[in-house]
Amino acid sequence: MKSSKSPQSKIYTLALVTTFLAVLVHGYLAHRHFEVSLGHPQGESLCNISQEFNCDAVAASSFSHLFGIPLAIWGMVTNLVLLLLALTTKLTWDNTSSSSLRWTSRLSLLVLLASIIMAVISFTQMNIYCPFCILTYLLSIFSFLGFFFIAPQAAGENLIGDIQALFTHSKGTLALLIAIPAGAWLSQGVFLNQYKTTQKDIDRFVKYQIQDWKSSPSQNIDLSRSRAIKGASEEEATMTIVEFADFLCGHCQAAAPKLDAFIKTHPKARLVFMNFPLDNSCDDPNTIPAEVSTRCRFAKLTVCAKEKTWPVHD
Repeated sequence: MKSSKSPQSKIYTLALVTTFLAVLVHGYLAHRHFEVSLGHPQGESLCNISQEFNCDAVAASSFSHLFGIPLAIWGMVTNLVLLLLALTTKLTWDNTSSSSLRWTSRLSLLVLLASIIMAVISFTQMNIYCPFCILTYLLSIFSFLGFFFIAPQAAGENLIGDIQALFTHSKGTLALLIAIPAGAWLSQGVFLNQYKTTQKDIDRFVKYQIQDWKSSPSQNIDLSRSRAIKGASEEEATMTIVEFADFLCGHCQAAAPKLDAFIKTHPKARLVFMNFPLDNSCDDPNTIPAEVSTRCRFAKLTVCAKEKTWPVHD
């Protein structure tokens, strides 16, 4: 490992590069997560390829958080700490038994195990997949193999001694490990601050909305008027969301991807779309004049589409 041109050095450098890429990909996923969850999506995500491969849908799922913090943030911070540890190892690179090398191997193994767990959950518990998440799983494999190649025995070597050393002469490594949960918490605050939002604001808003819903009178809605229904069947659904929308309404446009993501990741939920053009000239389908507004024409298109309503809607 003494020569910077040796195969070991090149493989290790490749592992550094893949770890850096993992930081960037997780950072993008974290940024997109908050755009979607806070209702500020800036256009279509690079990660949304189809209905089955859709990062926004995964971001809206119940599997996207750990201790209230998005998994993308955990991945970003953990890979950043791994990168710093790996760079420290490279500085002491002539010593294959160094403590930093062992902790680099252990942390890369932890990242790999987390990726395996998330991959299993993704492919067994959800009907939707996140292409960029899959990319991070692959990057974790390459990073681990690159660090493991230098010293295959490092991860399991002298574990008890290294843990004890964290509180004596390896306090720098201890600080980096503590930085993972601390950095995840701080990073979430930074992302929320970007949208001038705090967790208390979100909790307060959700509480208010639930109270408003509970105090509102019940309404009987004739759902047979709609042909645009997705999600669970009427018999299986434990929740039915009825959306009244105008195709030129900006708020409706912002809500559409969130509702779609929610339905895709909640098997017991059902979404019913109802046309609600903000133009009373087409309120009664039996008396719609020949010349109507664009709002009315868009609504009419979805009605005429019948079984193809959702493609026309989208």
